[in-house]
Amino acid sequence: MCGICGFVSFRPDPIENSGSLTHQMMHLLEHRGPDDSGFWNDRNAILGHRRLSIIDLSHSGHQPKISDDGTKVLVFNGEIYNFAELKKQFGRDISFRYHNDSEVILKLYEKFHSGCLQYLRGMFAFAIWDAEQQELFFARDRVGKKPFIYSVQNDSLIFASELRALLLSPDFRFEIDEAAIFHYLTLQYIPSPQTIYKNVFKLPPAHYGIYKKGKLFIDRYWQLRHRATKCSEEEALEQLDVLLKEAVRLRMISDVPLGALLSGGIDSSTIVALMSELSPQRVKTFHIHFEEEDYSEAVFAREIAKRFETEHHELVVRPDFVEVLPKLILHYSEPFADSSAIPYYYLSRMTRDSVTVALGGDGGDELFGGYPRYQFSHYGLSGAGASLLAYAARPIPLNMRYMWRVRKFIDELTLDIPSIYLKKICFFDEEEKSALLTPEFYEKTKNYSTLEWLRNRLSSFPDVPFPEILMALDIQTYLPDDLLVKADIASMACSLEARCPFLDHRVMEFAASLPADLKIRAGVSKYLLKRYLHGKVPSSIVQRSKMGFGIPLRIWFRKDLQDFVQDILLSPTSLGRGYFTRSGIQKILRNHASGMFDNSYKIYALLVLELWHRTFVDGSFRVGLNLQRL
Repeated sequence: MCGICGFVSFRPDPIENSGSLTHQMMHLLEHRGPDDSGFWNDRNAILGHRRLSIIDLSHSGHQPKISDDGTKVLVFNGEIYNFAELKKQFGRDISFRYHNDSEVILKLYEKFHSGCLQYLRGMFAFAIWDAEQQELFFARDRVGKKPFIYSVQNDSLIFASELRALLLSPDFRFEIDEAAIFHYLTLQYIPSPQTIYKNVFKLPPAHYGIYKKGKLFIDRYWQLRHRATKCSEEEALEQLDVLLKEAVRLRMISDVPLGALLSGGIDSSTIVALMSELSPQRVKTFHIHFEEEDYSEAVFAREIAKRFETEHHELVVRPDFVEVLPKLILHYSEPFADSSAIPYYYLSRMTRDSVTVALGGDGGDELFGGYPRYQFSHYGLSGAGASLLAYAARPIPLNMRYMWRVRKFIDELTLDIPSIYLKKICFFDEEEKSALLTPEFYEKTKNYSTLEWLRNRLSSFPDVPFPEILMALDIQTYLPDDLLVKADIASMACSLEARCPFLDHRVMEFAASLPADLKIRAGVSKYLLKRYLHGKVPSSIVQRSKMGFGIPLRIWFRKDLQDFVQDILLSPTSLGRGYFTRSGIQKILRNHASGMFDNSYKIYALLVLELWHRTFVDGSFRVGLNLQRL
């Protein structure tokens, strides 16, 4: 796992003087690769690399990696899990000298150019400068585990693993994108390819790019196809067993200590169960929880640890919110309001004290039907009448809350799929925005629509069957732009490599081919995965209700942090930005403090946005250029 950066220019003047910029970028990315660094340049390109040594700890893993003929140079972040298999597959035609995956990427690029991507199984973001073709080739893995941020201006392209590294360039303009703020208020994240800046972009998952003589070309190389195939339940279980074991086995290949992030839920428990089966040694497991009982899964994590006799590490977190939040804002580089980044950071920091690599359960919900919102699409399969009967048959006490849910369900039956999805994941809806935004900012953003953005995303997979659409949307949006961003930045801030067996593309393709009733059956979510775990893990784990990786914001914002939040959001500095009205902010805070509503996540989103401005706009980052490692 590493940090990469670079600069390519086709201006008449040579770019050797930009070397100091690249060295600054490398220094800023040191936390992503504290073990080694490398630098390369010619007249048109400069590449920088920071290395976290995982495979092949010798100097042969040093980057940038240069081809045998000296014409191609690679910087690479990630892991290619099948690199040994690829060496055997192409060993007759290609001469390999080292035991590492970076050489395999470079050799396959020389043979297949962009076609090399179809052979790579793993998580990656890389760039190759081809001096013969005078082009930069760059790519990102299929699901978006590893980031690639870039900007093209003045016949030059600059790229890095983290957005803030690009901000060091004095020659590039960085202007806030109002559309990005609009979508952020809706989603809690800024959807790719957008960033918070108008002229800076995220390379989307499963895409590659070519930058040649000032021209940029972007294309997709892989698309997950949601097409159900006929198979029996037993056949599906057998295939799932083969694919998951292989995915876990490949991700256990490491020359440094590794362990598992264990929440106590179904997904992480599955990974720990398979690791214990495949490992000759006791698996190291890591878990954090909060003092507040409603936010603790410790009892379930301990049950799994006991069942598989793991070397279990546990920590009760009492976060210093005021101290840790600015640190995370600096690492995420743009407004990012998934508050579970806080516990993920603490979990990563604890885990890194013992191991360098950790496997986790990310992706299980999106692939196998774990979120409650998927129940709607499943019930909707048989029409409104049957849907309502199935939903009403669920064992929920007949009370006002239940009747409200039924009414809400009936109302949603009249909406199209993007509208349903947006209602279920939305932070601030259009009505709330109109009450919160100043007239001036509302006028600037009134033509933007997150709903239309979702509809455009749906057009990229028009043949997806109805019950799979919400899952497909999550895999296209929420998974890469929120969950995987959270995991990558929080773990790499602690120099920890996080691996996700569920997100092996062969596991994903298998899950996308499953009939809908093997994912959700008679109100049971993750049906096939729960069947697979029968007899492997305690029934109390399989049957428990889903619990998110949340933090007690609701409590904190009503007690200890109430004054802190008010001081920040109602300050002249905050209101002077022209985004929000004082009355709109006051109403949100007042309703939350009274207990009438749980506005904690909305408050958190507003707080992160303001603190991001204070860090990156008001000057504490750019003026200080504080490059010390956090």
